[in-house]
Amino acid sequence: MPLTSVNKTTRQPNPPRQRSAMASEMVFVLSCPPEPATRLDIEDFAVSVCDEARKRGWKVWACWTDAGLKVRLQNGRVQLLREFVATFVNSATKHGATMSVLEKPQPATLIRDIEDGPIVWGTVIHARLTRRLLCALPEGALVAFNLTAGDRGRFIGRVGSFQTRGEQWKRAQLAGLDGGSCRVLWSEDDCHAFYERPLRSEASESA
Repeated sequence: MPLTSVNKTTRQPNPPRQRSAMASEMVFVLSCPPEPATRLDIEDFAVSVCDEARKRGWKVWACWTDAGLKVRLQNGRVQLLREFVATFVNSATKHGATMSVLEKPQPATLIRDIEDGPIVWGTVIHARLTRRLLCALPEGALVAFNLTAGDRGRFIGRVGSFQTRGEQWKRAQLAGLDGGSCRVLWSEDDCHAFYERPLRSEASESA
């Protein structure tokens, strides 16, 4: 009778190679003059860039810093990120900003959803107002609403301490602001400049 080995090993298939390029990140900074009206225009431009990046399935985050408006793009291949950012360099110049780019092959921190909090002071937020978002904002942030014809002055004001958020949310609901399209502003100057801007309908009529 032939002998058989009880320790016979079975060859295992090689594990698939991981694609490290998917973890890449690109950061660019939009430097611009400190005038509030210019800052608002640059912010709107950055939001349009972020919206295009989201359509490609990438994670995005933007925040005002001392150096300017910092934008992070994650989860795209380096070459695709580089080509994407390059298409907006000329547009940034036309808006009065200078774009500087920094590539980071391995991001230190993953970008999370805005409502997951805590929200860093200066974070660019153009979103629907929810109770979760209101509670995630840092104290002192200013919540304003996009203007439409015949509708000026829709404004929550400064976000209070966490203990007052429930009352602020109730006031927002009574005013019909819950679920409305809002933006977060981080200074009184930016807030005044926002409400002094001509409505889009007025701007198109005068063009």
